[in-house]
Amino acid sequence: MRIGRKTKIILLTILLLVIFVLFAFVISNTQKECLSSDCKKTGNEPNILKLNDPNLFYAAKWWAGLCSNEKDEPGGCYSESYLYNDGKFEEIIGFVKYDGSPVAMTQPPIQKQLDAAELKRIKEIIENSGLMTKNCPAQEISDAGWDYQVTLNGKKISLHNPPLECRNVFDGISQLINSFASK
Repeated sequence: MRIGRKTKIILLTILLLVIFVLFAFVISNTQKECLSSDCKKTGNEPNILKLNDPNLFYAAKWWAGLCSNEKDEPGGCYSESYLYNDGKFEEIIGFVKYDGSPVAMTQPPIQKQLDAAELKRIKEIIENSGLMTKNCPAQEISDAGWDYQVTLNGKKISLHNPPLECRNVFDGISQLINSFASK
């Protein structure tokens, strides 16, 4: 029996779709390490002590599937950023194989010190954006994720996969932190 070209293309498309869905399932189950109470905890959340540090002002984490490391091993990438009230900033960048095992980072954690004026500017942006009271409900996303935690003026918020309008504010804050930290 001979299979036609259209049938081969359809079968190949279905096979690729199945592989993608399986990949998304594996990554989403190995990367459910979030800062928010909105997502299902797995018991292996990263840096839980950092998240409970009373001096922690800002924490951000993102992860994405479909990336590879310097050895071209497929898996997922992630980044965690922590900014403390004293201006200490730390960013951790990592990689996780499909089987969930971490791989040694290709670079050491980034550590910088922001001055009081830079920290004040970031806090003003958060206050002026309304993030502390804005409705930012979790969005269903299967191949990437974003988590944020902010403690400001005695109030703490934790967001998991916020909508784009909220995430854009956080992206701007991250860019500002990185521009300060790169000086």
